[in-house]
Amino acid sequence: MEWGDKTFALTLATGACTECSLCVELCPVKTLAFDEPIAVEQALSLEGETIVSGALKHCSRCKAPFASSGEDELCPLCEYRRRFPFGNALSQGLNKHYG
Repeated sequence: MEWGDKTFALTLATGACTECSLCVELCPVKTLAFDEPIAVEQALSLEGETIVSGALKHCSRCKAPFASSGEDELCPLCEYRRRFPFGNALSQGLNKHYG
């Protein structure tokens, strides 16, 4: 992940992949997977390929920079805290009141 004051870019170097699948497990939007074959040249390349890039926004609550694909005003952490002010231990019946 690279970012400046106003932009970000996420790059992937497939040749540096060790197939630990940590990126797949940690991807917050679940867009990464090990299911598509790639060309040998790409598999051996250590040069990064830009997956996504865009403008950074600043959270209206904590002022942290974050990548947003829409009209979000809160970073993912502040949005989670807004939706679940008492943590994630609430029963499913109570969660509907905070979503």
